[in-house]
Amino acid sequence: MGNYIKLFEKFIDIINWDILKKSTFKLKTDYYTARNHLIALIYFQLAKLDSLRDLHAFMKSDSDLKDTIRGVSLGSLSNYNNQIDCRVFIPIMNELIKTALDSLTPSERIKEFGSVKLIDSSTISMAIKYFEWAKFRSTKAGIKLHTKFDL
Repeated sequence: MGNYIKLFEKFIDIINWDILKKSTFKLKTDYYTARNHLIALIYFQLAKLDSLRDLHAFMKSDSDLKDTIRGVSLGSLSNYNNQIDCRVFIPIMNELIKTALDSLTPSERIKEFGSVKLIDSSTISMAIKYFEWAKFRSTKAGIKLHTKFDL
């Protein structure tokens, strides 16, 4: 059994499936199909498979994960992959990112990912009659304000 299977099982265990239930209900998607598809996609990434055919071949094989990943036809796998509303998985992704970040102290986060900087560029409109020096079009005046925030 490869190390990726142990990692896969741990990854599946930390997912809060109630979040997916709420998301599928909200987006009118079948929960069990979305759940199986997400599990299959996670396996696809961790096992470093190259195509849906590889994933389908794994689903058909006699594997230790047969109970975890429900096998479907290659056509169904492809159709669902093309038609699924990916927004159904966003709450799960956000929860996993939050869990991962919460496991690090703020100094470890900065060391690992660097500091986050926000840059804003806003135009402030001004009356051309009073601020001719700020003219940037024949009928408009204004200034550009650049701000950088270091979070």
